[in-house]
Amino acid sequence: MTTIAVLGAGVMASALTNPARDNGHEVRLIGTHLDDHIIDSIKATRVHPVLKVALDENVQPYYFTEAAQAVAGADVVMTTSSLVRHGAGYSAKLLDGLQAWMARTGHDSVDGFRGMLAVPTDAESNAYQRAGYVAALEKAKSLYGSLV
Repeated sequence: MTTIAVLGAGVMASALTNPARDNGHEVRLIGTHLDDHIIDSIKATRVHPVLKVALDENVQPYYFTEAAQAVAGADVVMTTSSLVRHGAGYSAKLLDGLQAWMARTGHDSVDGFRGMLAVPTDAESNAYQRAGYVAALEKAKSLYGSLV
Protein backbone atom coordinates (compact mmCIF):
# COMPACT_ATOMS: atom_id res chain seq x y z
CA MET A 1 0.00 0.00 0.00
CA THR A 2 1.24 3.46 -0.91
CA THR A 3 0.83 6.33 1.56
CA ILE A 4 -0.30 9.50 -0.23
CA ALA A 5 -0.22 12.91 1.45
CA VAL A 6 -2.51 15.34 -0.38
CA LEU A 7 -1.64 19.01 0.14
CA GLY A 8 -4.75 21.16 0.09
CA ALA A 9 -8.32 20.20 0.91
CA GLY A 10 -9.99 22.03 -1.94
CA VAL A 11 -12.47 20.49 -4.34
CA MET A 12 -9.99 18.95 -6.77
CA ALA A 13 -7.58 17.47 -4.23
CA SER A 14 -10.37 16.15 -2.03
CA ALA A 15 -12.18 14.60 -4.99
CA LEU A 16 -9.09 12.48 -5.65
CA THR A 17 -9.03 10.98 -2.16
CA ASN A 18 -11.87 8.47 -2.55
CA PRO A 19 -10.50 6.88 -5.75
CA ALA A 20 -7.09 6.61 -4.10
CA ARG A 21 -8.66 4.84 -1.10
CA ASP A 22 -10.71 2.64 -3.46
CA ASN A 23 -7.39 1.51 -4.91
CA GLY A 24 -6.09 0.51 -1.49
CA HIS A 25 -3.85 3.47 -0.69
CA GLU A 26 -3.51 5.21 2.65
CA VAL A 27 -4.58 8.83 2.13
CA ARG A 28 -3.79 11.83 4.32
CA LEU A 29 -5.64 15.03 3.38
CA ILE A 30 -3.86 18.17 4.60
CA GLY A 31 -5.76 21.44 4.61
CA THR A 32 -3.99 24.71 3.93
CA HIS A 33 -4.18 27.62 6.36
CA LEU A 34 -7.44 28.54 4.58
CA ASP A 35 -9.04 25.08 4.90
CA ASP A 36 -9.70 24.73 8.64
CA HIS A 37 -13.48 24.81 8.11
CA ILE A 38 -13.17 22.00 5.55
CA ILE A 39 -11.03 19.86 7.85
CA ASP A 40 -13.44 20.60 10.74
CA SER A 41 -16.35 19.32 8.63
CA ILE A 42 -14.52 16.20 7.46
CA LYS A 43 -13.44 15.35 11.01
CA ALA A 44 -16.97 15.87 12.35
CA THR A 45 -19.13 14.39 9.58
CA ARG A 46 -16.77 12.95 6.92
CA VAL A 47 -18.54 15.30 4.44
CA HIS A 48 -16.59 17.85 2.40
CA PRO A 49 -18.66 21.04 2.80
CA VAL A 50 -18.17 22.23 -0.79
CA LEU A 51 -18.22 18.90 -2.63
CA LYS A 52 -21.14 17.70 -0.48
CA VAL A 53 -19.58 14.23 -0.71
CA ALA A 54 -18.61 11.96 2.16
CA LEU A 55 -14.94 11.08 2.07
CA ASP A 56 -13.90 7.51 2.74
CA GLU A 57 -13.77 6.82 6.47
CA ASN A 58 -10.08 6.00 6.13
CA VAL A 59 -9.08 9.32 4.55
CA GLN A 60 -7.18 10.95 7.40
CA PRO A 61 -7.81 14.73 7.61
CA TYR A 62 -5.07 17.00 8.98
CA TYR A 63 -4.95 20.71 9.73
CA PHE A 64 -2.13 22.72 8.16
CA THR A 65 -0.48 22.91 11.59
CA GLU A 66 -0.22 19.11 11.47
CA ALA A 67 1.35 18.99 7.99
CA ALA A 68 4.73 17.70 9.16
CA GLN A 69 3.03 14.78 10.90
CA ALA A 70 0.88 14.11 7.82
CA VAL A 71 3.76 13.98 5.34
CA ALA A 72 5.98 11.94 7.68
CA GLY A 73 6.53 8.56 6.08
CA ALA A 74 4.45 9.35 2.98
CA ASP A 75 5.53 7.69 -0.25
CA VAL A 76 3.93 10.43 -2.35
CA VAL A 77 3.16 14.07 -1.61
CA MET A 78 0.62 15.41 -4.08
CA THR A 79 -0.49 18.92 -4.95
CA THR A 80 -3.18 19.92 -7.41
CA SER A 81 -4.17 23.57 -7.05
CA SER A 82 -0.76 25.04 -7.81
CA LEU A 83 -0.69 23.14 -11.10
CA VAL A 84 -4.25 24.17 -11.96
CA ARG A 85 -3.53 27.78 -11.05
CA HIS A 86 -0.13 28.06 -12.73
CA GLY A 87 -0.28 25.35 -15.40
CA ALA A 88 1.58 22.10 -15.88
CA GLY A 89 4.86 23.97 -16.40
CA TYR A 90 4.78 24.90 -12.70
CA SER A 91 5.80 21.35 -11.89
CA ALA A 92 9.29 22.32 -13.12
CA LYS A 93 9.40 25.07 -10.47
CA LEU A 94 8.35 22.60 -7.77
CA LEU A 95 10.98 20.13 -8.95
CA ASP A 96 13.64 22.88 -9.08
CA GLY A 97 12.80 23.78 -5.48
CA LEU A 98 13.12 20.16 -4.39
CA GLN A 99 16.43 19.77 -6.22
CA ALA A 100 17.79 23.00 -4.69
CA TRP A 101 16.83 21.78 -1.22
CA MET A 102 18.47 18.41 -1.91
CA ALA A 103 21.68 20.16 -3.00
CA ARG A 104 21.68 22.37 0.13
CA THR A 105 21.15 19.40 2.41
CA GLY A 106 23.56 17.04 0.64
CA HIS A 107 21.04 14.52 -0.69
CA ASP A 108 21.78 12.86 -4.03
CA SER A 109 18.38 11.20 -4.38
CA VAL A 110 14.95 11.10 -2.79
CA ASP A 111 15.93 7.75 -1.29
CA GLY A 112 18.46 9.63 0.83
CA PHE A 113 15.74 11.36 2.86
CA ARG A 114 12.65 9.21 2.34
CA GLY A 115 11.24 8.28 5.72
CA MET A 116 13.39 10.75 7.69
CA LEU A 117 10.27 12.23 9.26
CA ALA A 118 8.63 8.88 9.85
CA VAL A 119 7.61 8.20 13.40
CA PRO A 120 9.03 4.89 14.59
CA THR A 121 6.28 2.28 14.93
CA ASP A 122 7.18 1.60 18.55
CA ALA A 123 7.17 5.28 19.56
CA GLU A 124 4.61 6.54 22.05
CA SER A 125 2.86 9.38 20.19
CA ASN A 126 2.66 12.00 22.98
CA ALA A 127 6.24 11.42 24.10
CA TYR A 128 7.44 11.65 20.51
CA GLN A 129 5.61 14.96 20.01
CA ARG A 130 7.00 16.35 23.30
CA ALA A 131 10.53 15.36 22.27
CA GLY A 132 10.05 17.19 18.96
CA TYR A 133 8.79 20.27 20.78
CA VAL A 134 11.77 20.24 23.14
CA ALA A 135 14.14 19.83 20.18
CA ALA A 136 12.51 22.84 18.47
CA LEU A 137 12.93 24.94 21.63
CA GLU A 138 16.59 23.92 21.93
CA LYS A 139 17.18 24.84 18.28
CA ALA A 140 15.52 28.23 18.78
CA LYS A 141 17.61 28.81 21.90
CA SER A 142 20.82 28.03 19.99
CA LEU A 143 19.82 30.43 17.21
CA TYR A 144 18.34 33.28 19.23
CA GLY A 145 19.78 32.92 22.72
CA SER A 146 17.81 32.58 25.94
CA LEU A 147 14.07 32.48 25.41
CA VAL A 148 13.23 33.96 28.82
